[in-house]
Amino acid sequence: SLNTYLQGVQQLAGGHALHLLAGTEPSLQCYWAVKDYFAKACENGHPDPAFFSERYGELLQDSVTRQLMSDVPLGLFLSGGIDSSLLAAMAARTNQELHCFTVVEENTLAAGDVEQSLLLARKFGFHHHPVYYDTNTILDQLQFGLEEFEFLIWSLERPSFHIEWFLKLELHRYAKTALPGLKVILLGQGADEFAGGYSHSMGNESTDWQHYLQKVSENHRTLRRIDRHIPGYIRPALNETFPVPPDDGLGADYYREMIYRTGLLTAYNLWHEDRTSSCHGIEARVPFLDHRLVELLASVPPALHARLFYNKAIVRQQLAKVAPFYPPDKQKVKFYNTGQGDSIRRLRMGVVQGVYPAFRDKYLNRPEAIFSASKLDTHHLYLRQNPKAASQDIKELLDCMAIEVFAHCCRHMAYMPPPRGPDRASPLRLWSPPPAAAAPKKAAVDEWTMEL
Repeated sequence: SLNTYLQGVQQLAGGHALHLLAGTEPSLQCYWAVKDYFAKACENGHPDPAFFSERYGELLQDSVTRQLMSDVPLGLFLSGGIDSSLLAAMAARTNQELHCFTVVEENTLAAGDVEQSLLLARKFGFHHHPVYYDTNTILDQLQFGLEEFEFLIWSLERPSFHIEWFLKLELHRYAKTALPGLKVILLGQGADEFAGGYSHSMGNESTDWQHYLQKVSENHRTLRRIDRHIPGYIRPALNETFPVPPDDGLGADYYREMIYRTGLLTAYNLWHEDRTSSCHGIEARVPFLDHRLVELLASVPPALHARLFYNKAIVRQQLAKVAPFYPPDKQKVKFYNTGQGDSIRRLRMGVVQGVYPAFRDKYLNRPEAIFSASKLDTHHLYLRQNPKAASQDIKELLDCMAIEVFAHCCRHMAYMPPPRGPDRASPLRLWSPPPAAAAPKKAAVDEWTMEL
């Protein structure tokens, strides 16, 4: 079980069940663990990598097809990146009525993701909703104040504030406003954790697989040094030993990384995806986390890791088959981080400046306040006087505010109702590309058509 933010309360780890029987102590049972499939890699020897690539494509297509089964409108969050684009291409084989929603923001435009989402939606005939997030005006558009901040913390059940949560919450809200009957959204979550997705991405470039594993090993050593401070789900990854073929001694490091990423999915990624969707009455589905896919990837022998996992090769191979027009060398970019511009930093600053005064009046004058009003005031004054303050400095104050709100919810069992009525229709609007970028040159479209 995992520690939570509440003393004496623990969370079940992924793949575990709690058994309760009258007259006996509660017991935990692990019914699924990724490490159970590592040994199979050694048993398989060194099979042809084509087997794993072809099987991965078959299983992913089956997973997408199964999760498209519904008698209500279906949606896909189509960022235009590798993972969501692959889902879109596979979904196109069985469903032409898919509604695709794309975050259009300074960073996603700079990364080229928005352009790719437009081309994919046009190519496959999907209903496309490019939702415009102007970080200079969005907080005013949403009338984002203390009530909205409180609702986000209450919805996520977490004493922290992340811009990704905010963007996802508003994207689900827009989707529900545009399509009130929408019940299901497909997400590209989980494509990275078991297929080498962090081996080569913007801001985390590695020269090759060995270089990446060396960085992974260094990270694991750092985690060992702070073992007593880290969540319980990481400890098994640090202490386990795994059978590894003698020609690849670093294979165990990637096994540990798989366990580590499994824990992060449980404690962070899927935590916020479940809550940002369900608070709008939408079910989030994650085809990449079909257990058959994860088990297959875990069983890949370490001798094939470099060939199949470096730079997400096994995922890119599938995209090349179903969407050959997609740029084969397009770099993986995090949800809102291209290394260009500072729109996210400005957005964080806008939240602080718009929310802090009301937050201070409501929370910091209470006897049970966790933080000193004078210390947070000093931090806030520093941010006001330094409009170019580092994003991390801004986030620290936001997290302190989130902790106070979360503690209040827990102490008083406080429910934070959606501001301005239960429907909370989204004021966001669709984005239209500039005329020069509205469509690719005709020659390029003809060329892609011939490739298909």
